[in-house]
Amino acid sequence: KYQDDEFVKYVETKSKKYLYNSIMIESFMCSINNTEISVESTKVLSDYLFGIEYWGKYELMIFGNAMGALPVKILTLLIDELTTKTRLFGTVDENYLAKVSILINGVYACIDADELASARKYLDHLSDMKIPDKLLYEKFEMKFATGLYNIKVGKAEIGKKQIENLLTVLIIMESDQLFISREDKYKHIINSNI
Repeated sequence: KYQDDEFVKYVETKSKKYLYNSIMIESFMCSINNTEISVESTKVLSDYLFGIEYWGKYELMIFGNAMGALPVKILTLLIDELTTKTRLFGTVDENYLAKVSILINGVYACIDADELASARKYLDHLSDMKIPDKLLYEKFEMKFATGLYNIKVGKAEIGKKQIENLLTVLIIMESDQLFISREDKYKHIINSNI
């Protein structure tokens, strides 16, 4: 319904904002249904993001919310584009957090798709960003992604130790839902590497 509403607004007003909103909603549905976003939607969204000189809060939101449904090749090109942007509109804190989140999600997507060179590049970029302690969740996710990466590249014992230490932290913190989701992700990587 929301996707249709946004598309109707686009048709009526010709304001591309509504088209991009519609595509973002389509990407949510694709993520939920485990389907791929349409080729046309991917093209429209990537053309828009590649064409913007300075990404603002809106572009970061659109990209961040559409990432899960984009093909990994487009995803990595757009993340590379984001990391080369030297100026972003919005507050420094908002952009920094959005960039960190996008890079972490990009690492996970690249690990799942066996695009390990890109995963390493994004982990290195995150390391260079020196995530502060106030972003404890993001630091956790970066460390967890690093453990998964190590398992995928053949450093299984190092990666397993990293992951098991992080899962222990979640148990201590009584973060049951996060523990379950991360344990599932860990088991999936272990099973796919056997």
